[in-house]
Amino acid sequence: MDIFRKLRVGRKILYANLFKKYLPLTVSWAITRRCNQNCIYCGISSVQKNELDTPEVIRIIDKLASLGTERISFTGGEPLLRDDLGYIIDYAKSKGIFSAINTNGKLIAGTIDKISNASRITLSLDGPEEVYSKLRQDNSYGKVTDAIKICTSRKIPVVLTTVLSKYNLDCADFILDIAKKFNVKAMFQPVLPYMLGANRENPAMPDTEEYRKAIKALIREKRSGNKYIYNSLAGLEHLYGWPEPTPVSCWAAKLHCRIDCDGNIYPCGHTAAPVNESPINYTELDRYSIESINNCNQCWCAAMVEFNLIASFNIKAIFNIIYMGV
Repeated sequence: MDIFRKLRVGRKILYANLFKKYLPLTVSWAITRRCNQNCIYCGISSVQKNELDTPEVIRIIDKLASLGTERISFTGGEPLLRDDLGYIIDYAKSKGIFSAINTNGKLIAGTIDKISNASRITLSLDGPEEVYSKLRQDNSYGKVTDAIKICTSRKIPVVLTTVLSKYNLDCADFILDIAKKFNVKAMFQPVLPYMLGANRENPAMPDTEEYRKAIKALIREKRSGNKYIYNSLAGLEHLYGWPEPTPVSCWAAKLHCRIDCDGNIYPCGHTAAPVNESPINYTELDRYSIESINNCNQCWCAAMVEFNLIASFNIKAIFNIIYMGV
């Protein structure tokens, strides 16, 4: 994110804080629930929904732009399964919106020409090949490392996302070595206690104490100046509290929202799957009246944690995003 965008975002956050005037500043958009992987800790593709067609997507982007949206992260499922994603990215960029893609990377090689205008690509990487294959239940590890090479060769900023589970708590050093090798950033977050899209406990839940040892190690690395850890120190300190309720000022439904593939809008991904809040439809977006999240004090999505800290003027988080860029 360039300095002018950061200043503009900062001004909008300040305005929202001072005058309680809210807008969908950042948007996480699950543009499809289809997926080409079957990760053992995710059930998002198990509940299929209708997808918006291209004109409907464009209409939402127009509305978001008119409301002051600065960033959209297109996620899924696997967003690259949509043939129109390149056009969608180009259109959002034409509206001045930072347009990122969250992907498992398997389709990058065949789609890079269409999506080369992406503002950032976030790639999922859970560890070395044997760990990755176990968690993802396929043999596509090489496609992810190839995706890093392809994106960096195109000068597209890359962030690696690692979901910490009972299978990969000892893999942080490996991930950071990969980040250093390709000069990209890496973000860490815990697996959710429940399966996304499925009403059951997550089978990849790690032992709490072992998880906290892994987070402590990342905190030490961050304090020592490791420039490849994308989480802020404040963000890591919050994630250390997992899975116990750990209060964080929540800006979902105020400065952030989640759009599902059928056009329904929720405060955040946590409330969208499984659904425990009443959504609004995108045709109502101009009034931006998403219900606030009630009694939610356990946000474990690292990106959302960082945004909540920034919107609450946490100095550690603000300096981190200025220093880390992208």
